[in-house]
Amino acid sequence: MSESIGHYDILGLVGTGTHGTVFRARDTKVGRTVAIRVLGGAMPDPLRRSRSVDLIQPYTALSHPHVATLFEVGEHQGAIYLVHEFVPGDTIASLTSGRPINVRRAIDLATQVADALAEAHSLDLIHGALGPTTVVVTPKGHAKVLDFGLTAWTREDDPGLTAERFAAAGATLGPRAVGCIAPEQLLGQAVDHRADLFALGALLHEMLTGESPFAAGTAAESGVKVLQTNPAAPSAVNPDVPAGLDVIVTRALAKKPDERYQSAATIAADLRTMASTYHGPEGASQAGLVRAPARRSPWRSAVLGSLLLAAIALAAWQWQEPLWQAWRGAFGSQPIPIVVVMPFQIEGSDLSRPYFGAAFSDDLARRMGHVPGLTVVGRSTIRAYAGKSPESVARDVGASLAVAGRLTPADEDWSALRAEVTLVDRESGKTIWARPYTSEARDVIALQAQIARDVANWLRIAGAPTAGQGRAALRLVDPAAYNLYLQARDAMADHDASRAAQLYESAIAADPSLLEAHTGLVEALSRNAAFDGRIARVDVQARIREAAEAASTTDPDLASTQLAMGLAAPTARQALERLRKAIDIDRSYTAAYLAIADIIREADPARAISVTRQALRFDPVHPLVRYQLAVANLMLGQFNDALVETARGQALAPSLPWWDALRVRIALARPGRGDAPAAAGAAETPRAATDFPPFSILRAASLNAEGRRADALALLAGVTRLYPGSCEAKAMAAAIRFQGSERGAALRSAREILAAAEASGRQMAWARCAALAAAAINDAPQAATWIARAASSDDGIRWWGAVNGVLTANAGIRQNVFPWSNVAGSREVGLAMARIDAALAVVRADAAKLLAGL
Repeated sequence: MSESIGHYDILGLVGTGTHGTVFRARDTKVGRTVAIRVLGGAMPDPLRRSRSVDLIQPYTALSHPHVATLFEVGEHQGAIYLVHEFVPGDTIASLTSGRPINVRRAIDLATQVADALAEAHSLDLIHGALGPTTVVVTPKGHAKVLDFGLTAWTREDDPGLTAERFAAAGATLGPRAVGCIAPEQLLGQAVDHRADLFALGALLHEMLTGESPFAAGTAAESGVKVLQTNPAAPSAVNPDVPAGLDVIVTRALAKKPDERYQSAATIAADLRTMASTYHGPEGASQAGLVRAPARRSPWRSAVLGSLLLAAIALAAWQWQEPLWQAWRGAFGSQPIPIVVVMPFQIEGSDLSRPYFGAAFSDDLARRMGHVPGLTVVGRSTIRAYAGKSPESVARDVGASLAVAGRLTPADEDWSALRAEVTLVDRESGKTIWARPYTSEARDVIALQAQIARDVANWLRIAGAPTAGQGRAALRLVDPAAYNLYLQARDAMADHDASRAAQLYESAIAADPSLLEAHTGLVEALSRNAAFDGRIARVDVQARIREAAEAASTTDPDLASTQLAMGLAAPTARQALERLRKAIDIDRSYTAAYLAIADIIREADPARAISVTRQALRFDPVHPLVRYQLAVANLMLGQFNDALVETARGQALAPSLPWWDALRVRIALARPGRGDAPAAAGAAETPRAATDFPPFSILRAASLNAEGRRADALALLAGVTRLYPGSCEAKAMAAAIRFQGSERGAALRSAREILAAAEASGRQMAWARCAALAAAAINDAPQAATWIARAASSDDGIRWWGAVNGVLTANAGIRQNVFPWSNVAGSREVGLAMARIDAALAVVRADAAKLLAGL
């Protein structure tokens, strides 16, 4: 074998087998490690090789988190090769080898394989060789199905592998592999997707028992067993296996395809039902120990009866609360499934992680939001509920129930957790449900998923678990990475997006598979862009897209993943499609509503207000909701309403600098009114001047209007030192200099911005600030040129509106805000803005269609 195949450099030999040799290689084009299987035996006939490649090629369209992706199929030196995703880990064959896998893990792994088969079968693709050696469990505990496409060409040449061929193959194929091949496939009959379902049944049987269901000494003997015998039920081999799994395995292993499961999705649903009800063995069965009761005298029976009644009365008195909970759960009327999650209390002597309880609750609230039919409200301000009674919080946010709990670390390393979770009724203040949990730190995602399922089951709203819930049940995380992730969540709750982004990056470095850190990073970077300015956003856009794609690859079925993909989308339509999916997954996901409002605000501020009011229903005390309402009203010129929302937001979060920025912006749009200007100048605090560049930029315009140019320029100089990427600050400084006595410096500064915009490979991202720089020096034709460029493409119009609401160009031009006022009345800018309006009309139409029924 040469040291390379095409653009793949061979790194080493993985192994050889019936279907050729597998190498580990490096894709020199994209820098990733891959597995290359060179099929055994050359095919001298070029037509046959071409036909085989054509048969395998459709498998490259298969993409699923639990499938080793087939990247490419090609020809090399007369042989066919397949390039797959390289998957580290252990095969099911090596994990069992006579030892059963934990029942819960077996269910979860089988569910993941079923999900993978369901996706393949939906594309009319069959695996054909599924078995214990073609499923790998990664170091993070995820199942990955290998070798999709491997048997496609053999089925064309020889649709079935007969028993005689298995006998000839002997030890090369192996009895364990033969034991997973469906009877019709052994007999050389035509096969369909149900052959894979037989293989899945055999694989599940082996995981539950540690043995192949058709174990034999040779491949031929194993094949005969497949055709002629029925295996023992898994519970007969492993008493920990519940009877419900026997039913699933037996149905999957039916000899006749018509008597088996007819779809992988149905198996997956049944397995998820088992997972939701299985809580491990309850101890040895007592069925064999029951004896006939001894004969007793009536007197003795009466005494025993009295004692029994007394014991029952005493137990009822001592256990009245648990008994009441059980009665309420079984027979009482169920409350409306609207819950609020309280910050969990940290118990024990170790209080080194004060953020952990609230951040854990924040994460749990997200997990619960994925349960269909369950609404989770008040999610953004969980920390504010600390010290309040659960029933009062539930009343404040409109919930029927409050989820409260305590967490106790098992040791100083927090390697394991004990959790006590309760449901508290809003009206009575009583605990109506409670349950203890114990979990290793690496299983914390599975713990949250289990709590969410149990709450849903108690509320009688649990349907079939979603794909995302199923994956969460098997997720393993690095405890140190998860701790960093929770610190990042805490920073985001404190509106410190910059610190949050750093913590998310640290969490990803510690555990690249922690998808929550990837989605959190997208949110933090996107929010931080509104603070840093547009050019800073250009620099981080690639990182935003990379993090979003990493999350989508791990689990596309989470609302947070869809939100991340929406924030990273290059066009408004693509963003709205993703964000609508996020809300379809989690109807009470406030962040998705706010992201939608942010995207459509330029095109349809009235609809943005409507969408934001939806968020208000689910998060009535979220300050960002009030901020979004204020800027949307500002767009519409409804300044009084904007001021009202500003005041409401400031009452919720008085330390944030957003509110002063809004008041300054309103004052600039309607100078001479006594209310807004007075408030605008009242809060020149260090935090406002340094932590929120939009405030500083607008305040500089206000100072300039008062004739305080030197103060304005000093303020802007401070911004550009802290935020070198703030193009708006540089453009505003140029405008102020141009209006004064420094025209030469103003022209140089503005032209630097325009030259950088022209030279950029992403001109659309620069268009709005380039137009602002042109307006700063009264160059209406140049401003019109850049406005027209923004209107010329879908990504251009996305970038045009992707800015903090107080700096929006549309409202700035319409409302004659400095320095847009320099060019707003020109004919050229008017024509260019007409093109912007036409492009925004398309966004408005898309929004009306995609958000219908929201």
